[in-house]
Amino acid sequence: MAWPFIKNLFWGLLVLVQICGHSACFVEERMGLLEFTEFVRSNGDDADHLLPSWVDDSNSECCDWERFRCNSTTGHVIELSLHNDYDKIWRLNISIFQAFKELRSLNLSFNEIGGWIENEGFESLSELKMLETLDLGFNLFNQSILQSLSALTSLKNLIINNNQFKVSFPVQELSALENLEFLNLRSNKLNGSLSMQGLATSGSLEILDLSENTFDGFVSSQIGVLSSLKALSLGDNRLKGSLPRQGLCKLSKLVELDLAYNKFEGTLPPCLNNLTSLQLLDLSRNKFTGNISSSWIASSTHNLFEGLFLFSSFSNQVKLEFVRFISDNSKFEIETENPGWKPMFQLKVLVLSNCNLNKLDKGIPTFLFHQYNLLAVDLSQNNLAGRFPDWLLQNNTGLKFVKLQSNSFVGQFHLSPYSNMNLSWMDVSDNHFDGQLPKNIETIFPRLWLLHLSGNAFQGPLSSLIANILDVSFNYISGEVPKEILSFCFNLGVLDLSNNDFHGTLPKCLMLDHIEHIYLQGNNFTGSLPNAFLNSSFLRALDFRDNNFSSNIPIEIGSLYNLKAFMLVGNHFIGFIPNQLCQLNEIGLLDLSRNSLWFHT
Repeated sequence: MAWPFIKNLFWGLLVLVQICGHSACFVEERMGLLEFTEFVRSNGDDADHLLPSWVDDSNSECCDWERFRCNSTTGHVIELSLHNDYDKIWRLNISIFQAFKELRSLNLSFNEIGGWIENEGFESLSELKMLETLDLGFNLFNQSILQSLSALTSLKNLIINNNQFKVSFPVQELSALENLEFLNLRSNKLNGSLSMQGLATSGSLEILDLSENTFDGFVSSQIGVLSSLKALSLGDNRLKGSLPRQGLCKLSKLVELDLAYNKFEGTLPPCLNNLTSLQLLDLSRNKFTGNISSSWIASSTHNLFEGLFLFSSFSNQVKLEFVRFISDNSKFEIETENPGWKPMFQLKVLVLSNCNLNKLDKGIPTFLFHQYNLLAVDLSQNNLAGRFPDWLLQNNTGLKFVKLQSNSFVGQFHLSPYSNMNLSWMDVSDNHFDGQLPKNIETIFPRLWLLHLSGNAFQGPLSSLIANILDVSFNYISGEVPKEILSFCFNLGVLDLSNNDFHGTLPKCLMLDHIEHIYLQGNNFTGSLPNAFLNSSFLRALDFRDNNFSSNIPIEIGSLYNLKAFMLVGNHFIGFIPNQLCQLNEIGLLDLSRNSLWFHT
């Protein structure tokens, strides 16, 4: 009866040995790591800084070193992450990595590697039968590396973006990688038409990124052979022609499809409606035409679509989070108010710009009453009418971006008394808002970074609005500028108070160290130019036209070495024009006319 107990004890001890007996990495792998350290030194780099714990010390356990991971059971090195920002081109001795027999992931990205030592190419890694992930992104490899990579048949993830291949696609050498699931060839200057025949053997390929290359041909219908694809990115190329209906519609598992920034044209394949797994489809910046009223395209900006699109087409898209339409013509309309539908989705991003939105009643979409997860809303350039939708900010406390520019909203700019801790961008310019500005904007939106209120009919005094970019130009705001704006907005970058009814002098105690643009033209400011304006080395534009400023131009103006525009026309400045203006090497626009100034003789 003791034998089962002894047998179980034996197996328990064996498992314990497997778990604990290899806590230290193997000698040959330790030597391989130290050899790489010496290799880094031989290239003139500071290995002690890059790999501080990689030391030849018997008391130092190499499985505790940074930038790699050991298998907790076997003790073998399974991950090496050697990405780094090298500032010079160097060549790699790949054979160093042969010591790591169980290596599964190798990251050599961001290293400025321009090749490898002769006879020490990536084919030497073919002995690493467990290698699944290889990241060579952001280096200087050319197409000669591809032959070496073809030997790594165990690879599942190959990331070689941002190199210098400059060859046509498909890359025949990659056809041997039958186990690939993820292939990233982004930004490699790949060219020609887009045929997928060379990847026909990669039946397990799920993610393919060919964006930001120089493809200038057509997409072949052979794309349909990649039946396992879940994400395909062809954006930012020069691809042309119509979409391959037969091939594209065979990709029934697609979740994300990016075709943006190309030259595609023609109508959209009706079968796009049958890609039921699709969650993100970006067709923006192409030349597609026709009516899309029967399609549920979530992002189709800057095309030539015409006709009426019913937003209710999205009603059953439960997973829909992102919708973006930006029209480039006046023949495209979006209607959200057709009766009898309720949204099943919760959007995060909604962009409907220049879309003749709800052209008949000009009302803001009522389905927004049922949205609570919005992060960004852009309804600009639609001629929408009504009052400011403060309920939108109350319902969506995570809102960061609101753009209602160029509509026909009216009435006072009422805000909810409740704080929104996330809003950073608010643009309600070019509407018909009137009345006084709220006095508590800075407390309601404590993280506000940009506030555009220009082109309305706001009047009365200016409250202590605080933002990094503040534009209240072309209103009827009067009174003096609150000292809080100029004294406590340490990060203010743009201040535009132009074309209002401001008067008085500017505060002398200013804290505008990061200001880049100051526009005060078209007001009734008086007094001198504050020296504090001249303390910002970032200042690029000073526009004080058509005010009542007086006194001399301070000689400190010469310290603004980044100044590109200096406009004082139509004031009462007097005296000599300072020679220090000649120190402004970046100046491109200078106008001192209609003052009482003269040159030194």
